[in-house]
Amino acid sequence: MQVKILSFSRRPKPAVLATVRFELTAEGSSDSIILDDARVLRNKQGQLWLAMPNYSFPMNGGRGYDYLPAIILSTGLKRAVEDAVLPAFESWEREQNQSPAQGDAR
Repeated sequence: MQVKILSFSRRPKPAVLATVRFELTAEGSSDSIILDDARVLRNKQGQLWLAMPNYSFPMNGGRGYDYLPAIILSTGLKRAVEDAVLPAFESWEREQNQSPAQGDAR
């Protein structure tokens, strides 16, 4: 499976560093799927991790929400996606934090 990062974007939620849109393509094929709204997060130990898209619905009694995954990847595929997305996010974040004085010439 090939993973192609299509875009990152910031989100106003403080816990979410960015959302990512990526494409998964089967090896030797033009068949693919695009996933939107995966989230790059950082845990309390400072490690980045990737959360797949999910959706919410009211819990019984209406006093909160329950969250269910919109997509579930196999362990191996999730690792492959994380191995592509997380380093790309770190590069993107460095570019975003670069001040114009440090050289924004591209």
